[in-house]
Amino acid sequence: MELTDFNSIMSIFAAIVTIAGGLYGFYKWSFNKGRRSAVDSAEKVVFEQLYSPLRSLLVNTRFSTFSSISYPYLSQRVANAWKEVITRKHLKGKIRCALAAMRNKGESMTVECDTGFPQVAITELVQKVPHLVDSELMDKLHEVEVKRSCPWEFDEQDLLQAQYRINCHIVQRYEGLAKKFT
Repeated sequence: MELTDFNSIMSIFAAIVTIAGGLYGFYKWSFNKGRRSAVDSAEKVVFEQLYSPLRSLLVNTRFSTFSSISYPYLSQRVANAWKEVITRKHLKGKIRCALAAMRNKGESMTVECDTGFPQVAITELVQKVPHLVDSELMDKLHEVEVKRSCPWEFDEQDLLQAQYRINCHIVQRYEGLAKKFT
């Protein structure tokens, strides 16, 4: 059997491809394992230093929500759609807004906080660990701070709804992380 034999060359090539594939597979496996480990440890820090303390601040906070439908009857929705048709200038806008008004049931939500909302404590905690705060929580906190600082622009119901959204976000993130780490 000669070294230049086609079968010998193909056997050597197959061995090289197999070894390279095995090395690449081992590299990808170890890389993904390391990344998962890093993400898990970062999420554990966020859970322990941010969301657990935030959740403990909300233990005594209780919200009551009431929702209502403004246009429960078809005749009310048709009247609302007719107003849209009259006020729009172009046919395409009239059709689009009328269809949207027909689907719109005008659901509204009223929120009441039976206890005090710990806004100051939440803001202080977030300012201590800003590198752990996700953008959604930061946006919700910013919204509440704007509504608190401008009471002449926003009524109390707007502020309560924003605080309720923060509460829901904190509880949801806490529960999601708690399933992983407890």
